[in-house]
Amino acid sequence: MTFVTAYADDAVVSGPPDQALAFTKLLGQKCRDEASLEIKEHIVLINKRTDTKKIERWGDELKGLTIEKEGIVFAGNPIGSYKHVNAEVEKRVGKNESRLRTISEFAATVDDTQSPFRGSFKHIALSLVGFCCDRRLDYVLQVTPTSWIDSRLLVKAQTDIWKTIAAISDGEVIYQHLDAVGKHLYEAPTRLGGQNWH
Repeated sequence: MTFVTAYADDAVVSGPPDQALAFTKLLGQKCRDEASLEIKEHIVLINKRTDTKKIERWGDELKGLTIEKEGIVFAGNPIGSYKHVNAEVEKRVGKNESRLRTISEFAATVDDTQSPFRGSFKHIALSLVGFCCDRRLDYVLQVTPTSWIDSRLLVKAQTDIWKTIAAISDGEVIYQHLDAVGKHLYEAPTRLGGQNWH
């Protein structure tokens, strides 16, 4: 039996390799013929008992065929072994660090008298933190239990965001200096308006 799970532009076909690959080939043909869509990449997740050579024979018929043994990323969420999940989360934390650095630099920009955003750089920067960084990681953690993720990665991601907010606000908002109410609000999940992971 073959199962199909799809979200936005990602789809996972699971089942016995021959059935799943045959269905994937048929699906690709249907997409081309009926919707002028092209499947750009095929990633096959196998277990130790799978005949790799058998899968490789499909390489000529399935575009961009990649064989993975550790895991896949589906709808932005890493699925697979502990090693795979943490490797993907580490990439995301690194990408966030780069974005946060750019956002901090943007917030420190001297207001251009001709800019329509004059006087609003810091407010825009705070919004960018939420839209570009913390909610992306929080989205992953709604699916992937934090117990599966190296706590050092979560601490780094959290610390990077808090430091950026402190820099953007010129030190007005520093987690360690907040009162009990402020810390309670700050520790709410990011999807509820806080700045913490749950």
